[in-house]
Amino acid sequence: CSSTVTQAVIVLPSPSLSPIPSSTLLCIGETCTITAAGANNYTWMPGGSNASSIIVSPSIASVYSLTQSIGNCVDIKTVSLIVNGLPTITAMASPSIVCSLGNTTLSGTGALAYTWQPYGGTGATVVVSPTVNTIFTLSASDGTCANSTTVSLFAQPIPTLNIAASPSIVCPGDPATLTVSGAPLYSWMPTSSNSSVVVVNPVTSTSYSVTGTNSLGCSSIASQFILVKSVPAFSISTTNSFICKGSTTTLSALGANSYSWIGGPANPIWVVNPNSTTTFSVKGHYSNIGCASTQTISVVVFEPQFTITGNPVVCSGGSTTLTASGANSYTWNGNFFFPFMPVSPTVYTVYQVSASSSSNNLVCSSTKTIGVAVNPNPIVTASASKSLVCIGESIIISASGAATYTWSNFQPGASVTVTPAGQQSYTVTGTDTNGCSNTAIVFVNTSECTSIKETEFNHVELIIYPNPNQGEFKIAYASDINLTLVNALGQLIRYINLRDLNNHEEHISLLAPGVYFIVGSGNKHCFNQKILVVK
Repeated sequence: CSSTVTQAVIVLPSPSLSPIPSSTLLCIGETCTITAAGANNYTWMPGGSNASSIIVSPSIASVYSLTQSIGNCVDIKTVSLIVNGLPTITAMASPSIVCSLGNTTLSGTGALAYTWQPYGGTGATVVVSPTVNTIFTLSASDGTCANSTTVSLFAQPIPTLNIAASPSIVCPGDPATLTVSGAPLYSWMPTSSNSSVVVVNPVTSTSYSVTGTNSLGCSSIASQFILVKSVPAFSISTTNSFICKGSTTTLSALGANSYSWIGGPANPIWVVNPNSTTTFSVKGHYSNIGCASTQTISVVVFEPQFTITGNPVVCSGGSTTLTASGANSYTWNGNFFFPFMPVSPTVYTVYQVSASSSSNNLVCSSTKTIGVAVNPNPIVTASASKSLVCIGESIIISASGAATYTWSNFQPGASVTVTPAGQQSYTVTGTDTNGCSNTAIVFVNTSECTSIKETEFNHVELIIYPNPNQGEFKIAYASDINLTLVNALGQLIRYINLRDLNNHEEHISLLAPGVYFIVGSGNKHCFNQKILVVK
């Protein structure tokens, strides 16, 4: 016998779905949501959560295990998460202290991509111009993870400048005063000044700027525009712009209401006589706008340029030749028509020469002078140590009154030694420091030195009377003879020639007080007679 029994068997599905993470690659600090499905019960480890999903934020690589079940059917799944470290970034400002609106550079390192806030710029370096103290945040990524840091930037205040002009509208070249305040230090452009108040004279409309600097070293700039009125031009002319020195020309101005010449009259016409090439200026005044403009004109003055050469100093009795050069024609002292003129002045004399030259078909003349001074010749004196010597005897002759000396026997020096062979004269030429010279003569008589005959001759045949005397005496001799009268220095006073024509007698007068000698020789005798003059 058989029977049938039916038993229902319930087959439950096995939980086999793996949990799904929102990301398997995390950066430190990021969260991940792991979601499971397909089971009735869940148990997460670590943590022991029974939710179908969990949110985790691991700091290191982690494995999460999920035990899930449907009834008695149980399955275990795992999820592995990889955790990357954050990039190490730095941020800096150079400089970290700036003036308001001044530029500074922000720099970041340690990543690949950078974003700066509040600036909003990107890149490893950015230039910013803060107006106040600011904290900048740098967000940087190495391509996987991102990090952030901050840098502080300090902005110093800049001065607030106030600038004013008085007046702000001027005529060309008129003054305007610019005044600025708001800082302790200033620098103006285009005028160069460091003052808070400057006076400018613009000829065209000009913008003036001033830089003010405060005690923190921060600067700001303010500007002031000066409007220069437009002034119409007028004309200026001359009857002759090329004249000889000493000539005149007429300057004329036309086109304005009134005129004032610089250094001249307040008229439109001015007759001028410039000594050299000159630029003349005139202001033309316009009453309708209250301004004036200036015009200039040049007058070229031609004067022949020539030179005079010649010795400006001569010795008494000397001469020199004065020569002019550099011109076309010359006239000396009004009557000598050559480039040169020989002169022999006796005193200081000024000579004048007029020269003529041409330029641009204009013939002009000019005059120059040259003075020639006359130096006196030295007074040269000469004397001998003895005026009468024996033949073969040496004596010294000396000169004075000059700087250098040359004797007729070609010996130099103030004193020389001579040995006369007979009656001899010696001439010396003396030259002073000016180069002037003069001469003197020394006479020396010689004798055979037969003393007995000398005595006899002197006392018997030569008659001199009275002796002593007061400057007048007579000399007599029995026959013809040539005598010389010398002073105590041996200097020649005069020659005495006794002949039949004067009966061998001569009268001497006008002698100054002193000792004199009559020196002579004849008939193989020589004599030297002393004469004393007293007054």
